[in-house]
Amino acid sequence: SPRLFVYDLPEHTSLILQYRAGRNVCTPRAFTFSNTTDWNGGYAYTVDVALHEALLRSPHRVASPDDADFFYIPTYLSCAILP
Repeated sequence: SPRLFVYDLPEHTSLILQYRAGRNVCTPRAFTFSNTTDWNGGYAYTVDVALHEALLRSPHRVASPDDADFFYIPTYLSCAILP
């Protein structure tokens, strides 16, 4: 079974999410004031975030890069084109 190591978010990526244009930009979902999930309907520029979240939940994820066969470095490049 393949083993995957997911690196932490780089600082610039965290800043992109912190200062994004709106709550539904660069995220596949947002939370409403009543604490329910509001899905954005499959907006293409959220695929990086959705993939990252899925890999974080993967049963193939390992805690150490020494144990991994594959590596994922989250960059959220599609979010960088937005203001």
